[in-house]
Amino acid sequence: MSPQKKYQVIVIGGGPAGSTTAIYLAKRGIEVLVIDGRDPIGTPLQCGELVPSNQEMKRLCPKVPEVDDLFQTPESAICRNVPEMHLVTPSGKRLRYDFDGLVLDRVAHDEALVERA
Repeated sequence: MSPQKKYQVIVIGGGPAGSTTAIYLAKRGIEVLVIDGRDPIGTPLQCGELVPSNQEMKRLCPKVPEVDDLFQTPESAICRNVPEMHLVTPSGKRLRYDFDGLVLDRVAHDEALVERA
């Protein structure tokens, strides 16, 4: 029988929120374990992702000094850059906005976050 390891915090769920929580806890020296029902984490794919780039987040949230730390998108998870967003409202009106975004491989993104934690 292997020896048991004790953790100060157990995070249930290895998606972006759980993994980010674990990263911040580990940075503070807290022993943390992430438990997720998926093996490997990130599969099966739940959804694709379009997220703002760090530059876009700085534009959207200029008063958040930690934006670079909060939004560290792993390069290995970026599929393509998107320069604008096109939306269609329920009434059919078409809208276009400049938007510096990233299309992510969600599985690679989640795996990279868990590795950082």
